[in-house]
Amino acid sequence: FTVSGAHFDWSGLLGASQAMSLFAERQLIEIRIPSGKPGKEGGEALQRYCAQLSDDVLTIVHLPRLDRQQQQSAWFTALDAAGVSVGVQPVERAALPQWIARRLATQGQRVAEGEAGVQTLAFFADRVEGNLLAAHQELQKLAERLRYGVADNLLGVWGSSASDVYAVGENGRIVHWNGTAFATQNSGLGTTLRGVWGSSSGDVYAVGDGGSIIHSGGGGIWGAPVTVAGSTETLNAIAGTGANAVYVVGNNGTVGFFNGTWSKQTVTAPANTTSLFGVAVVGATAFAVGAGGTILALSGTTWTAIAASPTTQQLNAIYGRTASDFWAVGAGGARVRYTGSWVDASGADSTMTNLFAVHGSVSSVLAGGDAGALLSTTGTSWSAISSGSINEIRSMYGFSPKDIWVVGARGMIMHYDGTKWTAST
Repeated sequence: FTVSGAHFDWSGLLGASQAMSLFAERQLIEIRIPSGKPGKEGGEALQRYCAQLSDDVLTIVHLPRLDRQQQQSAWFTALDAAGVSVGVQPVERAALPQWIARRLATQGQRVAEGEAGVQTLAFFADRVEGNLLAAHQELQKLAERLRYGVADNLLGVWGSSASDVYAVGENGRIVHWNGTAFATQNSGLGTTLRGVWGSSSGDVYAVGDGGSIIHSGGGGIWGAPVTVAGSTETLNAIAGTGANAVYVVGNNGTVGFFNGTWSKQTVTAPANTTSLFGVAVVGATAFAVGAGGTILALSGTTWTAIAASPTTQQLNAIYGRTASDFWAVGAGGARVRYTGSWVDASGADSTMTNLFAVHGSVSSVLAGGDAGALLSTTGTSWSAISSGSINEIRSMYGFSPKDIWVVGARGMIMHYDGTKWTAST
């Protein structure tokens, strides 16, 4: 109901509060009084309304800022006594810079002193154009970006032990965890690195744009980039079973294999032009996943698409728990599982969140994606878990259910110790 003049029919409001719906146990009534002045008849009607209000009716009254006389009126006193008054005062343009400064302070951040800081706050206020929700969201993003000490998006994570963990990402970024803190390592590249894997602490690879493959023997030293038979196709993922059994996959059906030297492997048509985003190997069983729900199985040195994928959504990542138990996740909340054949594994869960990462243990599997989303399953149903982050999760790796790393957008690095998720820097 919107009270827009002296001729508003208050009897309709009073009648509505007594007329329950045939299809709902409770009723919501909103009353808007833009002027803040219901008039004599309206004031009396509001008092009667409050006196006869049922517990089955939830009423929300919208009012402008009221002066002292209006707040002491009989009708407002009746409303306040019957419910809860919440004052939401608008932030005027002149006060917006200081509002932004206070929000930054609650995040442990501040602008520079003096004129530079004033200009920064004014610039921010101009860009959000008085939209407090937009301002709040941008400040949250800023907090997340600076929270981890790395601004580049991180796209891959792997470790050989709890004190030897690598994360890679944009602009050739490589950071290494030594059990105490992360430190940047020089990759020698300015292009994006998308995957990292190793057979041991002294045998680590990172792959990415331009078909680049770089290798480290430990100690933070990375060699010059090489490619798979000269290919410059972007490489999206890497996995293996040992120092001389390493697989990489990438755009346009690219699959490479290392057994002392790098060589291309055959992908049968039509999947030979399909971009691949994940690869997993357990023993002699290997699968790669990619665009359009593509799932490739390895036989000898040839990769062939399975006859009927359970999804047409892009699959972004795959994890092998055993040689007969693989999980893959992707766009639109896609989750599929292999236990001898591939089937849909989303169950009754209707999550449509894009998923980019999957990992697990003997007892459970974890998937991550947009806006810090985390989903967990023991094999039957899925449940949502709070990561404490709003950043997109792009990769995860764990050593046990009590030692899991996730990385993602804006340099996000989070660790789970079995009890809680904590940001790492």
